Amino acid sequence: MKWFKEALRGGPAHASVKTMMLIAGKPRGLLNAVGGLLNAVGQKSLGQLIPLFARTDVYDHWKLVVEQMDYRARFAEAMDRADGGPLDLILGPVCALPAFRHGSTKDLGLAGANTILYNVLGYPAGVVPWSRVGQDEESDRPASSDIVEKVAKKCDEGSAGLPAAVQLAARPWREHVAFAAMHVIEVAARKHSDYPQRPVL
Repeated sequence: MKWFKEALRGGPAHASVKTMMLIAGKPRGLLNAVGGLLNAVGQKSLGQLIPLFARTDVYDHWKLVVEQMDYRARFAEAMDRADGGPLDLILGPVCALPAFRHGSTKDLGLAGANTILYNVLGYPAGVVPWSRVGQDEESDRPASSDIVEKVAKKCDEGSAGLPAAVQLAARPWREHVAFAAMHVIEVAARKHSDYPQRPVL
């Protein structure tokens, strides 16, 4: 987060990144201990996340670059060997939740982490409106003492009617494949009565 702090030039940070900026760059041992403590008191979501923001050096950086290259190769191989493959596209959710409630992003900053996957892979991706959350689709998320789970449950409640979208990702340098598939999905989705039309201004 060093670059983020520099970009702010001493200005105020949004609540959704304030905590990340506070913990980023702290010694790995300290953050591992904090993560273990959070796990022990039932805050597993935060306990798993906090150690990822530990201080790194150039060696750590290049080690991650090599791991990223290996991961990309394994992912492409999995797409090649998938049932019915090789696969040209991946269809998935945009976010783990419907639209966030005002102020909840500070606790749900990584709810859309599945979209970050395609940045790691270098895959072109796009989002297409599809439908709306149905009355019976809000959530059966169990009660939890985990702060992140509590906020997620609150976002689920009363979400019926909110727009829902899908995300498509294609292989590297295949933007045209992603765009073509997005167009086909949008044309089909527009025929449904629950398609989330844009408001006319």
